[in-house]
Amino acid sequence: MIGQDFGNLFRCADASPESLEGSSSLQHYWAWRKGIERMHPSTRIGEGQDANLMLEIERENRSDPYLQRAASLFLRSAGSARWEAMFGKWWDESLRLAEEKRAEKMTRLYRSRGCFNEDV
Repeated sequence: MIGQDFGNLFRCADASPESLEGSSSLQHYWAWRKGIERMHPSTRIGEGQDANLMLEIERENRSDPYLQRAASLFLRSAGSARWEAMFGKWWDESLRLAEEKRAEKMTRLYRSRGCFNEDV
């Protein structure tokens, strides 16, 4: 499982943070991406990207010593002082964004069913 997570981290290293933002299933990748953004600002992967190009970018990222160390820290040292310094605030923010998105979705659902009285 960790091997698969490493691969996904190396792929997400070049995804735009916006493409990962607010999704409860992607919030850990968003926190990772935001944590490395200062040292690895490139966003070479976008929606509808060619699969072969994505694999090439992932391969390049796997050989990047900075990303190797950061991925190891992210997956193996959660909660440590170094992890908190690099990823902690982004992890907390990812939880907040995912909760906001869930609340917006529920509000739209309730409104569509007439469960809210807008005049109150």
